[in-house]
Amino acid sequence: MAAGFWASCYALQPSARLSRVTTFTPPRPLRALFSRSLETATRRLQSSGSKKGILPAVKTTVDPARATVGLAESLALRAAIKPATFVFKIWASTAVVSRAKRVLAANRVRTKRKR
Repeated sequence: MAAGFWASCYALQPSARLSRVTTFTPPRPLRALFSRSLETATRRLQSSGSKKGILPAVKTTVDPARATVGLAESLALRAAIKPATFVFKIWASTAVVSRAKRVLAANRVRTKRKR
């Protein structure tokens, strides 16, 4: 699920779409921090493929800055929808347990009738 959110945020670029709508410009220190973070992520992604032969295809086809921004966007999106998914998980687990109880109770009744 996390990889799916990351891939969709990488492809759709929600922050780029929102930045076209809003006129907010971050302060200069925040922009500098963001640039340094992207440079660090770029270096790490490029070096990770060369050390052990890991990610050779990803290294050539993925923009490291865009991948880093996509990761941050996916983490923010997952954190934002967590309250809704938590409620769904509770509902789904109670539905599964109640269904299992009904099936087990029906099986007990059938086995008692056979005796």
